Amino acid sequence: MHVYCGIDWASDHHDVALVDHDGALLAKARIGDDATGLRQLLDLLAAHGDSQDTPIPVSIETSRGLLVACLRATGRPVYAINPMAAARYRDRRAVAGRKSDHLDAMVLANVLRTDASAHRQLPRDSELAQAIAVLARAQQDAVWDRTQASNKLRSHLHEYFPAALEAFSTRDGLCVPAALVILTAAPTPGQAAKLTRAQLRALLKTAGRQRGIDAEAERLREVFRRPHMRQLPLVEEAMGCQTVTLVRKLEIACTSADALAAAAVESFDKHPDAQIITSFPGLGSLTGARVLAEIGDDRSRFTDAKGLKAFAGAAPVTRASGKSVAVMARRVKNQRLAAVGYVWAFAALTASPGARAHYDRRKEAGDRHTAAQRNLFNRFLGCLHHCLTNRTDYDESAAFPNSQRTRSHRRRLTDKPHRMSVDRGKKGSKIHLITERTGLPLSIGISGTNLHDSQALEPLVRGIPPIRSRRGPRRRRPAKLHADKGYDYDHLRRWLRQRGITHRIARKGIESSTRLGRHRWTIERTMAWPAGCRRLHRRYERKADHFLAFTSIACTLICYRRLAK
Repeated sequence: MHVYCGIDWASDHHDVALVDHDGALLAKARIGDDATGLRQLLDLLAAHGDSQDTPIPVSIETSRGLLVACLRATGRPVYAINPMAAARYRDRRAVAGRKSDHLDAMVLANVLRTDASAHRQLPRDSELAQAIAVLARAQQDAVWDRTQASNKLRSHLHEYFPAALEAFSTRDGLCVPAALVILTAAPTPGQAAKLTRAQLRALLKTAGRQRGIDAEAERLREVFRRPHMRQLPLVEEAMGCQTVTLVRKLEIACTSADALAAAAVESFDKHPDAQIITSFPGLGSLTGARVLAEIGDDRSRFTDAKGLKAFAGAAPVTRASGKSVAVMARRVKNQRLAAVGYVWAFAALTASPGARAHYDRRKEAGDRHTAAQRNLFNRFLGCLHHCLTNRTDYDESAAFPNSQRTRSHRRRLTDKPHRMSVDRGKKGSKIHLITERTGLPLSIGISGTNLHDSQALEPLVRGIPPIRSRRGPRRRRPAKLHADKGYDYDHLRRWLRQRGITHRIARKGIESSTRLGRHRWTIERTMAWPAGCRRLHRRYERKADHFLAFTSIACTLICYRRLAK
């Protein structure tokens, strides 16, 4: 006979109901929230056929608490039923709205009897995974508390001490140790304006600063002594007292977040799944701990990647009724996993060319930034489920197999950085340059990396603009052209002679490549300058005209900087 148990929990007692496969009530009891009550519950279950081989499943409206933890430790199936779902089941048994603790316990037991397959039992995570979940969630809460405390302090300072906001306007803002120490020592504009250079240097050293102390002290002193609007003296003093309290709260929040982050990372590094999770681009030890905290290490929890994607909120929801069909973002989800997923996808844009290409494709298809990020997170979750199931590390070529064949994604101009003009036969883009004797670019061009350099010489020479000379008319062609063995072709020599250009091209198999070293380093140096530009180090543009325009801008800036010296 199949038996099902339902528990209606409370803070100091719990109501228990056992039903059989027909829904008949077998037993009911009220137990306390202590060890005696747990023993009473286990004895009641054992009296109705509970054993290690055939444990009685239990349904309850929470996944936390000592009672749930002890029931999970016994190895029995425990189902956490959503309270909203339980309320709908209650309407089936009490149409008039009748409600009691015993009725709720019976409803939960009948949920398992009729619809156990529609609900998911709590995962059987390892002890280490449960510890990581506690630390990672606590650290996330501490980060949220730190942000809230920082925003409160910032709003308060805006009302009477704008100089402090101007002094600490860096990315970390008021959370830096120097801001906390100085605001504690001088919480009002009057006290801050009276700080001397020596006092500011001492406060900066107390905060742990080791470099640039004198310059920072001078900057803070100048900011604090600027004229600003002020509150009345007594009001300003009172608001300073409130600032000291807010600073203490913020300091505690910062310390708690850092300590919990260190503990979470230390525990996460001991887990066997840590190497697989951190092999993904955009995931470090802390974000990896947050991911593991939400998905656990019970691989039977998600039978396929679809369940994991729906749990994280990355998979959309389709609402169809008659002729109306709407696909919307999923709102009911694990909020913590969705939050770390956004950070994960955002960090992967710069760490993975395939992720960047996938994001760009979604943007070109019309998705907004958040939707494209969510779609990328959905892709990563599928890869994560596969890697954890098969115990393999992340493979970029398997995750994004089409990214290497797509020209519209961000890619390096060649497989070797800063070698854009010499790598041949590979996928990507290449920049061709002709420079004058000192390295200033005269003519530029772009092509595919698989294009031979010799085919770009004639367009480059034709593209040399007229250059003003100190005496006589403008020069429209160079007097002499140096080139390496890549341009050793008779038709190029004939073409250069027809245009009146003296050529010096190294001959293959005859001359050593070192003979042109005194000239070649100039062009190599010039080729390295555009490679330092963000828009040229990796190609962002689909259209060649756009990429050529950015290359022209880079060369223009190179010439301007040389002439401005």
